[in-house]
Amino acid sequence: MISREELPLTTAGAVLYPALAQRIVELTMPALALKPLLQDFYIQRGASAAIPKQKGQRTVAVIGKTAEGAEITMDFTPYEVITVTPYKIGDRVRISRELIEDQIVNVVEDQLRRAARRVVMTIDQDVNKALSNAALPSQTFSATGTSLAFGSNSPTTIAGTIGVNDITNAKQILQNNALEPDTIVLNPIQHQDLANLPQFAGFLLYGQPIYAQGTGTVANAPQLYGLKQIVTPNVPAGTSYILAAAGANLSAAYAPLGYFVTKRPIAVDVMPQPQFDSIDIIITARYAPVITYPESIVMLLGTRTS
Repeated sequence: MISREELPLTTAGAVLYPALAQRIVELTMPALALKPLLQDFYIQRGASAAIPKQKGQRTVAVIGKTAEGAEITMDFTPYEVITVTPYKIGDRVRISRELIEDQIVNVVEDQLRRAARRVVMTIDQDVNKALSNAALPSQTFSATGTSLAFGSNSPTTIAGTIGVNDITNAKQILQNNALEPDTIVLNPIQHQDLANLPQFAGFLLYGQPIYAQGTGTVANAPQLYGLKQIVTPNVPAGTSYILAAAGANLSAAYAPLGYFVTKRPIAVDVMPQPQFDSIDIIITARYAPVITYPESIVMLLGTRTS
């Protein structure tokens, strides 16, 4: 926590910068939920990055038979280039000298937390837009809300929700692409619906019981059918994703889900404003999320929004 003693008034611009820069990063980075799905790509020179991407059929890799003495077929992998230009985001917080002098609780810390949270939400919402825009129409469908009735062979359907069948169908789509599903991304509303299903709430959560006889409630396992859960309000209600985010591709093609292209990491500048008897804290970043392997995304729509 930044204390008043760490905010000297006479040399604020020089002394504040290291502490504030570190604090903003400390508050921001652990809270990012969607950004870690993408690999970091830093631009050292210039304003744009040219990222090569395999084109054509990338999910199945086979070779043919060759007759004795015949010429062996030459394999050529075609590529296309995606040009990505990072854009800038920015936020500014003004802290008056009186606020620093008079605060009883650490309002400066609260201001920093709010600024950091705004940066987090902006980055994650931008990653969500990239996922949504890149999702292939053939891998986007409305969830049916159908699950096998718990303890029987009869299906049951809850309209406007994700059912167990929706999860297994999405996993099959990715596995047909020779990809290994590893992540499910949910809005809290969709997570609540899944948590209410008896398959997960009553007995099983990836093979681990929720309620154990004689021990009371045990901690939830972090996965659903082998899928790591990411629950964030920065994915709009009614939208969910099942991803092969780690790039596990059984056809051996290099297949990152995408990149978080950065020209300027989160930067914090402190500018004294003597005419206002205040200090401005300015937070900026230049980045652009880009999806390079849309076959890694299954997008579920048609679920409830409230």
